[in-house]
Amino acid sequence: MAARRFTGSKINWSELTSRLTDADRPNFNTFKAKYDGYLRKVSALPEAPPKIDWALYKNKIPVPGLVDQFQKQYEALQIPFPQDTETAKINEEEKQTMAEIKKWIEESQVRIAGYKKEIEDEEALPPVSEMTMQEYCLAYPECAYDPEKPTFWPHDEENQITKEDEEWWEKRQKNLVGGDH
Repeated sequence: MAARRFTGSKINWSELTSRLTDADRPNFNTFKAKYDGYLRKVSALPEAPPKIDWALYKNKIPVPGLVDQFQKQYEALQIPFPQDTETAKINEEEKQTMAEIKKWIEESQVRIAGYKKEIEDEEALPPVSEMTMQEYCLAYPECAYDPEKPTFWPHDEENQITKEDEEWWEKRQKNLVGGDH
């Protein structure tokens, strides 16, 4: 009888499980166990409360009208099913999230197209071993040698002259030329 109330879960557990990370799996298993326990308890209960034999109680209870009063109160009892206020919020959040995902996918497609163009441009270039110095400078300006700013050995960022070094050197040169030794 209780099976008619729960025709099936609206949750796709296998898909949900496939999307979990290993770190989330223990919490998910705990949640699923609680859900299954709750579902078993609700399924074990009858769909409607058991019928009461009011005639039997009228014959056994000597106080007149007491059973009739209980019967009226029992039959008038209505237990309201709580209103679902959260599903609308969840659906709205889902719509917003789907819009964000769609926007992110579109932005990713633009980035992918840019990367593919860079790859095509890179593949169109001759091998570096066959390039002239001018071709290399045009193809890789960030790596090309700049005679205006030579680097010092070892050619890494840490061992190069900085703006502060240049300012210090210029100040020192001015002091030497000005006679302040």
